[in-house]
Amino acid sequence: MARTSATRLVTGAAGFLGSHLVKELLARGHAVKAVIRSTPLELEHPRLEVVQGDVEDRERMIEFYQRSLAVELLVLESWTVGRV
Repeated sequence: MARTSATRLVTGAAGFLGSHLVKELLARGHAVKAVIRSTPLELEHPRLEVVQGDVEDRERMIEFYQRSLAVELLVLESWTVGRV
């Protein structure tokens, strides 16, 4: 299935949910820009661009958003799970 749509931006792309979302978007024919902080994304694909960034870096995120058709945000505060 070939698509000609603009790139989908996925933050948190190296995480459990993000990596599955990246694979699904690629399987559906989308181009994907995967934003990772430090954990490598163990995936290669001709329509995949992996970039390093942090969602707290406002200027870098704006730059990424402006070049993408859709934004898939996966920002989870896992350290807060179980806290009151």
